[in-house]
Amino acid sequence: FHDGAVVSTSNRVQSQTAINLIKNVAKSNEGWYTCLACNRQGCDEHDAYLHVIDLCQDVTCPRDKVCVGNYDEGVGHTCECPQYCESKERTKSAPICTNFCEDKFNVCQMKEDACKNNILGVEVLSNGYCPSIEAPVISEASDLGTLEMEEGEELELLCYADGSPTPQILWYHNGMNVGTGNELTLTLSLGDSGVYVCEATNCMTSVAEKVVAVLTVTSAPVITTVPPTPERYNDPPRSTCSVIGDPHFLSFDGRSFSYSGICSNLLAMDCEAGQWYIYGRMTACGDNLTGSCLETVTLYIGAENVELQRGWLLNRYGKKIVTKNSINEVIELENSENSITALFDGSNLKVTADLGYNKKIVINWDGYVSVQIETPRDTYTCGMCGNNDGNVDNDMTTRSRAVATNAAEFGDSWKVDPLNRCVETEPALELAEVCGDRADEVRAECEFVLNLESFAVCREELGHETEHFVRACMNDECKGQFTPQLSSKCVIAQAYAQRCVSATIYKPNSGVDGWEMEAGCPGPKEREEFVVATGCPQPSKEEESTWEF
Repeated sequence: FHDGAVVSTSNRVQSQTAINLIKNVAKSNEGWYTCLACNRQGCDEHDAYLHVIDLCQDVTCPRDKVCVGNYDEGVGHTCECPQYCESKERTKSAPICTNFCEDKFNVCQMKEDACKNNILGVEVLSNGYCPSIEAPVISEASDLGTLEMEEGEELELLCYADGSPTPQILWYHNGMNVGTGNELTLTLSLGDSGVYVCEATNCMTSVAEKVVAVLTVTSAPVITTVPPTPERYNDPPRSTCSVIGDPHFLSFDGRSFSYSGICSNLLAMDCEAGQWYIYGRMTACGDNLTGSCLETVTLYIGAENVELQRGWLLNRYGKKIVTKNSINEVIELENSENSITALFDGSNLKVTADLGYNKKIVINWDGYVSVQIETPRDTYTCGMCGNNDGNVDNDMTTRSRAVATNAAEFGDSWKVDPLNRCVETEPALELAEVCGDRADEVRAECEFVLNLESFAVCREELGHETEHFVRACMNDECKGQFTPQLSSKCVIAQAYAQRCVSATIYKPNSGVDGWEMEAGCPGPKEREEFVVATGCPQPSKEEESTWEF
């Protein structure tokens, strides 16, 4: 099966092997493949995802050259000239003269030579061999000398030249080409001040030129003060999916559910172009290991991947990057084809990758158990974060494109478990079962934290509801998740604060600084110590250059 559709079958008796051979793999072959084997005793199946890499994607070759991917090596490309003519036409004598005043055997030779030598603008000047060449001479031109004009006035410049072939007239302003032809007319602005030159050229090499005007454009200066614009004002809008605590999901479209599977799962992926996908590895956590929590989050984009680990570590191809030692410094990942950057602000690690066309995929990681994934709002997605189509009712669409009846069934359909080692997930218990007689007491404590004055802008102006986070806080507090130093209420409040901060980039001066003190939670420096202790040992900034880990 390919994305649910049958692509091949085998009914051989006692067959042990069936092969689905895809010739000339194309982008349309990308997607999930399911091998389903059945007999009278039952059925078994295995899944695999085929990601088709186009080595020529977004490659622009000079002039007429076309990109040829180096698929034997699996990396790289070359730009090669196309075949402009059939063999018969290439050997046919039809002399021409190019606009570079060069004789060519025929048009085919002209195009091939221009392509091989990366020469732009080669054209047929005339049929037959080139005539005798006469260098261009400017015969008539404006001679305005130094002059001053006002903004809004009209300037007209003239230039004529003789020569063989007939010269082309080019106009330059301060060395930049601003027009062609015998006349140049401008309605002046302040930026038009400078030196104007008329240039006559033929054979693309012989040149005659003359300064026709040295102009100053005057106007009363207008000073306008413009406040600085946050970077995200220029970003296309993005949808956010939150995965927090033991883990509780708030999908791109706002669907709220809890899932306690212990496995690697597909959190989200671009289901239109397959440009990126994000895995989350969930492991047992909490008292008696009765819950599950995110341990790592991995972004795959194009041919690249980067893993976000506990303690805000980055793992890139086995090399660890210690982001905590570079607070508020943008880390540019070396040789990243997708301009991947990382920024640690003392509480949150933000990883950003460029999708092209001014679009980005953004991952905000608390360094412990919670992640916020931001994707362009017009991207159709799939995975546990839903499909990002604005409809919450179809968010629990499984990998086989059915709508699940509960979160456990939905989450298990997005497991990444080729060896079938992950156990089936039990449906999450209702809050009344988890909290029992403590429900009212714990709800009051969680509501207090999420209704802090520091979060007022999130609730009142940005419309961020708190009920999903209150219920997540209650569930994790009653189950005894996390540690005394990183309590459930503080972990969930940190995730809510980060979701709010991401949105308030659109609204300057509306951050949530100081929420930790108001909530009675560890501040960034104290929290850093606890979070780093949950992951791999890390060097200090002084030790970093000498560590190997």
